[in-house]
Amino acid sequence: VTLLCTLSSSTTSSKTAGELLWPAIHKGVSYAPGAIIVDSSWPKADHVTRALVLLESGCRLGVLSGLGNGELVIDQNQQMMPPPPNIEGLLQKAVNFILQHIKALTTWEAVDGNATERRGGATRSDATQRVSSKFASLISQMEALHEAYPSSMATSNAVDSMLQLSMDTVTSETADSVEVVKYTALAYASLSVGADPEVLPSSELIQACRTLLNLEFRGDATISKSDRQAARSILQYAKWGTLSRLLPVLLEKKSLEASQGLCSDLFEVALDSVHATPADALLPLFECVLISAQHWLPQDEDESKVDDRSFTDHLEKIISTLFTLMKDTPSSRTSMYMLNEICSLIFRPRLLLDEAARLEEECEAPAPIRDAFHKLIEMAGTQRNHISTCVVSWIAVGWLGMKNDINKDSTSTCGIGAIPYSKVIANLLLHKEAKLDESSVHQDPMSAATSGKIQLPPETNALSIVRGFLLLFISKLPDANNGLDPKVLSKLLHPIIFSLLDDVCLKQVKGSMLTTGSLGYCQKMRAWQSLCVLSRFVTNDIADSVCNKIFSSLDQTLHGQIRYFVEIFTIQCARLHPEVFGGMFVREIRQTNLTLQHVSSLMIIGGNLIVGRYQVDFFRQFEGENVNGVRLHEVLAGTLPWLSSTQGFSRAIAQIIVHKVIPLVVDVTSKESEGGESDWFLKSMYFFLDENPEMKRLRTKQSKVFETYDVDRMCTPE
Repeated sequence: VTLLCTLSSSTTSSKTAGELLWPAIHKGVSYAPGAIIVDSSWPKADHVTRALVLLESGCRLGVLSGLGNGELVIDQNQQMMPPPPNIEGLLQKAVNFILQHIKALTTWEAVDGNATERRGGATRSDATQRVSSKFASLISQMEALHEAYPSSMATSNAVDSMLQLSMDTVTSETADSVEVVKYTALAYASLSVGADPEVLPSSELIQACRTLLNLEFRGDATISKSDRQAARSILQYAKWGTLSRLLPVLLEKKSLEASQGLCSDLFEVALDSVHATPADALLPLFECVLISAQHWLPQDEDESKVDDRSFTDHLEKIISTLFTLMKDTPSSRTSMYMLNEICSLIFRPRLLLDEAARLEEECEAPAPIRDAFHKLIEMAGTQRNHISTCVVSWIAVGWLGMKNDINKDSTSTCGIGAIPYSKVIANLLLHKEAKLDESSVHQDPMSAATSGKIQLPPETNALSIVRGFLLLFISKLPDANNGLDPKVLSKLLHPIIFSLLDDVCLKQVKGSMLTTGSLGYCQKMRAWQSLCVLSRFVTNDIADSVCNKIFSSLDQTLHGQIRYFVEIFTIQCARLHPEVFGGMFVREIRQTNLTLQHVSSLMIIGGNLIVGRYQVDFFRQFEGENVNGVRLHEVLAGTLPWLSSTQGFSRAIAQIIVHKVIPLVVDVTSKESEGGESDWFLKSMYFFLDENPEMKRLRTKQSKVFETYDVDRMCTPE
């Protein structure tokens, strides 16, 4: 109805949606006092219920406006003014009616009177689910009214006194089970509509929370089984809802030592209460565990290291409870909210660093955070992209370490927390999300929460979100000689490099070439792309081994798209280690049985290093040596035969390389050959390549290609 009023006001009607709704709301709520006094079964009570539904939906849609109808007004002190008297009166009647409904719902006679509608067995049976759903809808109405009219004085005064009365009754030793259910529900309702927890004495607040935590509905023999189950469901909902509102106030007031015991007890009770709590109440229970865990777990700025077994035991219970709640939640939107909060809680830099330190000391030590990560990634698979995206986006930031290292003189903590995850990172760098049908996708994959996280480039492919976060993490690590912890190199980055090379890049494919778009094709492509980003971490101690593996892969029959990234990675490594890769290049180019693909790649690599924009890096190895050294002769000797190659591409690059190297090994200042010279043919060849018009045109064209060949740009996640 509210949406229809909104649609009507936006087309032909001259009245606003608020002007259409307010008469029905005022008329319906006017029957509230009579419905409270007489009975909820009075026919006019339905008018009140329908009016409250209109009021709630109007508040949520923000269409209840109009002169005198409750606009938020700010005074000169920037304080919100209370709503007009007519709105105050309406809100007071609405709140009183809702509270009366909650009392009726939590009264034994009321439960027993509707027993035929609530028969059921288990706590989450359909009958008891209807009771908890009704209670949830009443609480939702209270919250909507409070959010729409936060400055209402009439409601705040009433609910403050109701909260005080309810908590006094709940903590009283003389209260029976039925009263406990009723007043716990009223306490939650009061807090939902803005009751101030500060009305409770500070000294009694922690005791009140402990009492609520241990509340149970006992009942007696006169209450039927179905009624007891309905009462337990409401009590569980109200108990956890009330605690979720009181805990933030309590934990902010009390010291860490005073509240640690309460948090530990809450973890124990919450784990046992998961399956006894109705589905509607799982979110308040989740909030309680989350709030307590945020307070109990060490913060990133905390210098103390927590490594005792009791800490990991409690952490395992926290994670187990949160996972069970997320799994049992029926709403996908709520489940996604829970997942995001779980990731933000457990993937903190401080926790990841502490767990990495424990595993370094003892490889079999408990690792609840790593186990949770593996479980979430397994849960996501390739079909549930939203899970893997959320998980990796949070943990990638945690792996980067704390923003401000505690010890400024030490190396950065960047990457240390990721060491226990080296194998799974290598696998996820090959991960490709499944392409889902647009009708089954509920949200844009690029719209994942990024507040405080790594920002993905806007052009990132929707099937590479997870891999994108990992590559960004790698790209943000410091250089090997600029503050990166040696452990990160030896235990994280080097194992990832060798894993990609051995398990994917050097893996021989039987039969014909890989089919474009196949699993093997995508894995090889992604492996070489990842290695390009990892190239700056190829240090001296692994350069020889990496060099041998790279040149072994050049002999494979690969698609041009894949071979392009093989060449990029080789060029980057050769720039860092010209002596190692220069020697291997000479040995390879002098072979006589190379395939056309192999020769093409060698020519591209040699062209970039010898005549292209990276020649300074390559010729750095000859500084301080005789330019007529053996190595340059070997480069020339290996390239000369390919001047007669049947492949025009390789022949053209060989010409430009020969033209570059000949002046470095012989004197070409004059065309005349002096007696006894044995390299007259090199001079003749050089002057032909240098002066022939066709050769000059080809060399100019090819030089421009190598001058614009930018391998650095291809070694970034973008």
